Amino acid sequence: PNTTMDCFSTFGEVYLFMSCTGRCVSSTCPLNEDRYLQFDSCPGQFSNRVYTLANNQYLTFVVKSQNLYQNNYFLCDNGKCLDYNKVCDLVDDCGDKSDEQMCSNHFQCKSTGNYIMVSQQCDGVIDCHDLSDECNNSCGKSIIKDFGLKILSWIIGTLAVFFNFMIVSKNLLTLKNCRSSVAFLNKVLIILISVGDFLVGLYLLLISYSDSFKFGSSYCTAQPDWLTSFECSSLGVISTIGSQISLFSMATLSFTRLYGIKNAMKIPGPVTKIVVLKTVVVSVITLILSLSIAVIPLVKMFEDFFCQRDAL
Repeated sequence: PNTTMDCFSTFGEVYLFMSCTGRCVSSTCPLNEDRYLQFDSCPGQFSNRVYTLANNQYLTFVVKSQNLYQNNYFLCDNGKCLDYNKVCDLVDDCGDKSDEQMCSNHFQCKSTGNYIMVSQQCDGVIDCHDLSDECNNSCGKSIIKDFGLKILSWIIGTLAVFFNFMIVSKNLLTLKNCRSSVAFLNKVLIILISVGDFLVGLYLLLISYSDSFKFGSSYCTAQPDWLTSFECSSLGVISTIGSQISLFSMATLSFTRLYGIKNAMKIPGPVTKIVVLKTVVVSVITLILSLSIAVIPLVKMFEDFFCQRDAL
């Protein structure tokens, strides 16, 4: 090619040709001056070598292969020599990693030292046993990715916890002052909605705390343990219960007000024991349904119904 290109998908002799002729973007030729073959290079190899003068500067050797004389060999730091097709091929053929050192077409796993294609770095698939291909400065993970979302999570969580706590406290103190059954039911439902929003706000604060202080930049490597931990499951339960309580309570409040509009000419009855009992039943049903939706997916006998499986 006449133009430069990335050489992430080329290996061996092709990679050497591309990088050493300036056709690769952001790559260095592995064949620097220190790699030039001298007459005494590659000891113990190529007994049929023929000595010759290279560029009228230094004595080197060539080897006859298929009626051709060539010296297409890479000189390792430890003195071993390799064919060009074994250089930058994701394998430590030298034994000292010198054949992979100057290559830009690979990523080296941190703990094992194994090589993978550079395109496998940050691709969402774990190829290194130590997770270093997915947990590094280029693609590290956090619970809340965007910085703006981190700030919003803290702000919204704090406001939700504070104001909903105030609303619940105020309505509980004034609940006994309700004179009509409709006002009593509405106030109880508003309390339930506030409790649900309070739990969602609490969830935001706890998840923000885990993101900012508990894990920080170490979340990526801790992600598998975190996602399967009791703490993570508990936060999911809190969030689900809160959102479901708010949903069921708002739906019930909407039906109650729709019923009130339909019977606007009727005078609401007083707060009786029957009214209180009905309100308690509605509240208990709302709480049980919310808790069930949050907890059932965690029960082992039901978890398969809520796990996404890859198609065979």
